[in-house]
Amino acid sequence: MLNSMKRTALALLSFLLLICLSAPSDAFAANSVGGACKKAHAVSKIGTVQVVCTKVGKKLIWKSATRAPAAQQSSPALSPTPTPSPTAIAAGVAKNSDQVRVDASSWSFSFVYTLDDKSTRKSSTLFIPQGKVFHFSLANSADTSHGFWIPGLSLNKEAVPGETSRFDFTAEKVGTYPGLCNIVCGRGHSGMTFTAQVVSDADFLKALASMSS
Repeated sequence: MLNSMKRTALALLSFLLLICLSAPSDAFAANSVGGACKKAHAVSKIGTVQVVCTKVGKKLIWKSATRAPAAQQSSPALSPTPTPSPTAIAAGVAKNSDQVRVDASSWSFSFVYTLDDKSTRKSSTLFIPQGKVFHFSLANSADTSHGFWIPGLSLNKEAVPGETSRFDFTAEKVGTYPGLCNIVCGRGHSGMTFTAQVVSDADFLKALASMSS
C-alpha cells in the first residue's frame, strides 16, 4: 500500500514537472511582435528577430529590439585645393611688370616697379626676370652724376642730374650680380652699391609680392 502511494505521488510529481517544462513562459516566449508579454525588459526571439518586452502606455508588448542600421551619409566630394599660380602669389598683381625705374641719389640706389594697374612696388634689390626684354628708366636727383654699373651683366649707364634715360635690357642667365656706382660722386661714393638678381618669372612675381608698395 505504501509503495503504491509513493508510486502515485512520484507519477503526479513527474506529470506536474512535465507541464511546467512544456508550458511557455510569457516572459521569454514571444508569439508575434506587438503581442502581449508579462515581464518588462524580457528578451525573446520571433524567428530571427530579437524582441524585448516593452511598456507602451499601460500595456506590455513585444517590440523589435533590432535597430535599423543608420543611413550612411555620403561625404561631399572635396574639390582639390588649387595650387596658387605665381600671379596669385604676387599679392593681387594682375600681370608681370616689365619695367623698373632706377633712382640714383647720394648715396644709394632704389628700384621702383610699375605694375599693369599703375601701382608701384619698391625694393633696394634689383630683380630682373630672366630672358625677358625689360624696360629701364634711370632717373637722377639734381645732386651729381652717378654711374649705374653691373659688371657681371655688362650693363653700364650714367645717371645725369635732372635727366631720365631709358633703355631696354635682357638678362639671359639666372644669378646674383653685384652692382655699384662707378663715377666718383662724393664722400659716400664707396658705399653706393646694390645687388641685382636675375630670376625666373615665378620668382620675379614672388619678389614683387614681398616688396613694399
